[in-house]
Parts: sequence; C-alpha cells; structure tokens
Amino acid sequence: MLFSQYAFNQKQKMSLGAKISLAIWIIVSLSLLFAFTFTLFLIAVLAGIVILVLRMFSRKSTPTTIPNNPEIYIDISQLQNSDRKKNNDIIDI
Repeated sequence: MLFSQYAFNQKQKMSLGAKISLAIWIIVSLSLLFAFTFTLFLIAVLAGIVILVLRMFSRKSTPTTIPNNPEIYIDISQLQNSDRKKNNDIIDI
C-alpha cells in the first residue's frame, strides 16, 4: 500500500508521482461517490414527482366527511343509562 511505505519511516518523503497518484485516486473516488449519490437523488425526485402526478389525476374515492344520517349517531344518554345498569349489578366491597 502507498501509506505503509511511509508510515514507519517518517524521514522518507513521498515522491511527486506518489503524491499525484494519491490525489488522482482521491478525486476519482469522490467523483464516483458523487455520481452514485446524485443518481439516487434523481431517482428519488422522479419517483416523488410520479407519485404526486398520480395522486393529482387519480379518481376521488368516497368523501371523507361524515354524512348527515341520524341513525349512525348514538345518544349519550343511552350510553350513560346502560353504564348505570351495569354498575348496579356489581357490589362494591
């Protein structure tokens, strides 16, 4: 490895070719990393745009508001009366 040559002998200086090759490898690895992450970012953005467009042009489902149907509502007094009947059956000690 490049570093192992200079790690133990600190008086030995790196040659110009070693410095240039090290700089080139760092630039190449960073550019590959940038390309990979930028590609993933573009894929995520395109997927978000596709989902947004599909939601905008999809058919609307049933409304989310509560209908005005009195049969579906429960009177609170009925619940309270049924709770009292249940509580009367139990003897508290």
